[in-house]
Amino acid sequence: MKKNDEYWMHRCLRLAYRGEGQTSPNPMVGAVIVKNGRLIAAGYHKRYGGHHAEINAIDTVRNKSLLHGSTLYVNLEPCCHYGNTPPCVNEIVKYRFGRVVVGIKDPNVLVNGKSIRILRKHGIRCDVGILKEHANTVNERYFHYMASGMPFVALKAAQTHDGYIASDTGAPKWISNTKSRTHVHLLRSRYDAVLVGAGTVKIDDPRLTVRKIRGRHPVRIVVDGLLTSPVASKIFDNAASTIVYTTTSSAQKKKNKVMMLEKKNVVVVSMRSKNDRVNIRHVLHDLARHKITSVLVEGGQEMYAEFLNRRLANKIYLYTAPMNYRSGISLFGKVKTEFSATIRKMTVFGNDTCQELYL
Repeated sequence: MKKNDEYWMHRCLRLAYRGEGQTSPNPMVGAVIVKNGRLIAAGYHKRYGGHHAEINAIDTVRNKSLLHGSTLYVNLEPCCHYGNTPPCVNEIVKYRFGRVVVGIKDPNVLVNGKSIRILRKHGIRCDVGILKEHANTVNERYFHYMASGMPFVALKAAQTHDGYIASDTGAPKWISNTKSRTHVHLLRSRYDAVLVGAGTVKIDDPRLTVRKIRGRHPVRIVVDGLLTSPVASKIFDNAASTIVYTTTSSAQKKKNKVMMLEKKNVVVVSMRSKNDRVNIRHVLHDLARHKITSVLVEGGQEMYAEFLNRRLANKIYLYTAPMNYRSGISLFGKVKTEFSATIRKMTVFGNDTCQELYL
């Protein structure tokens, strides 16, 4: 393959993905340093609060004089402000890079083109937009969060070939196979939070932690307007952080239950409501204030419908297994709003398929 700008940017993007599940609320970034057509350094943003990709790449170069006149490839515009770490542009200017190739501008108002202007002001050539669409996809959750002020929301559901997510009784039963379920654990590790309704807690009693792979646990969210979830539920163990969103009236009526949950280190957030239902939009805004940039919704039918009817879902991971129920509870049974979805990716897990649909 010819080692042009697209080749090196692909290298950046592959490196960026190595930080998935570790960098939020920061984006995933990879950096590659090239001189005279040869790779001299590479790095990526490994974890939130740690060095950025550019600095990790620079730090691997022992002879810093090699950096003078070299080309830096990075899938996202370098930062120019002080956060957990100093501005990356300062180091790029310091070592007199000759050129910086950027996949896409950073939508963060603290950056958003400012770094590019700074670098050009110091005589460093900047080319922007190489593999822009790919760079956007890598950080789709971050870009959505920055643009909307709300977390990126993905629905995860498993259905039978004839379109049911549960039997008529709603009794818990695996639909997807072991490989699909392992992939779900991978998804959990990549999202900041995983959300379910009270019905799922009572029927399935899920733990919603990451177990089949190595990865961080998401924050577990229970939307429970009437505060009916049993205190002994697995989701209230100490394996991961848990937040319960309920109504103010329910929290007042069930003060003892709130105290019992809080003793288990569960955070109970009460919200005003006229109909004992928690406003999902308000939940998302509250999560965003706590820097939760992405949410994976794992059930059930009413919760899926709530997000779809309010047009708050961005993506669906739909697992389909080769079995038929002939009757039961369907994924879209309570969805009243018309919507369109585009299949961007399909993955096969044994006999199951997983479609990634964008709304």
